[in-house]
Amino acid sequence: MFHLRSALLTVGALLLVGLCAVLAQPQNPPAAPAPGNGAPGQGASPGGGRNWRMDFRQRMNERIKEVLGATDDEWMVLQPRLEKVQALQMQVRGAGMAVLFRGRRGFDRRGGMGPMAAASPNEVQKAAEALQTLLDDKGPGNDAIKTRLEALRIAQQKAREELVKAQKDLRELLTIRQEAALTLMGLLD
Repeated sequence: MFHLRSALLTVGALLLVGLCAVLAQPQNPPAAPAPGNGAPGQGASPGGGRNWRMDFRQRMNERIKEVLGATDDEWMVLQPRLEKVQALQMQVRGAGMAVLFRGRRGFDRRGGMGPMAAASPNEVQKAAEALQTLLDDKGPGNDAIKTRLEALRIAQQKAREELVKAQKDLRELLTIRQEAALTLMGLLD
């Protein structure tokens, strides 16, 4: 049982990392559709005019809806809460990834990713950027770094608290089977 749970948690973590990787790809401007019906190898590439990142997100949400066995009406209520949990998880877990890939294609100057970069940065992103800027400077002493590091930790803690609340709000709408499925996916703790 332990090995199965570990394997399922690993799969959930890989899905989250995969989602981060997809969101990290650059937003492509609309282009003329490539010939074909959108099937792989027939115009479905990122440059083929399709918003493949949104397609991935939509497919992922459809899969979650299917796993939960949610009706369309139930999904209309669940989806906003689920997306709030996903966004907060990205804040809590994604700040380090944004700094790691800073300056790479698909990341803006602030270290943000894809469509999230266009939105105003959240407190975790701001604190992470401030700390990274200080580290890039190489001149400031340990006290300045400690201060910025503490500000980042406070922002992360606040985001974690918001995540716990968002997970609680989502959990209130779920059956025990749905809660178990989302826990295995890594969306609930």
